[in-house]
Amino acid sequence: MDKVYIEDLRFFTEEYVSAEQIKLESGGWWQPPLLSSAPIDQRFDILPQIAAGDHLLPRDLLQTAQSVVVFFIPFESKLVKENKEGDRPCRDWGVAYVETNDFIGRLSQAIADLFERANARV
Repeated sequence: MDKVYIEDLRFFTEEYVSAEQIKLESGGWWQPPLLSSAPIDQRFDILPQIAAGDHLLPRDLLQTAQSVVVFFIPFESKLVKENKEGDRPCRDWGVAYVETNDFIGRLSQAIADLFERANARV
């Protein structure tokens, strides 16, 4: 197999996020993830102008890249509402921030491993 289909990747990511939440003492902070892919084309060239001057382009990271996979893990509504109160972030927001950033690295590696198991070029 040399392809990973987007539907399978979405399912894998949703299951991975769900399984992670069960492991956390907090019970997790996230809604189901959003995931998509896009071919690398001229649309990416504008990123340094609209994001940051030093924003890397996909081919800066991997010369042979032909497409990208992106995901977003939204916080659950009750955490967002809790954080809106007061003039400082709530404690749970800080905990969720740390746990989420740690988790993003593990999820990214799990996605890369999935591609490797499928013998897809990564």
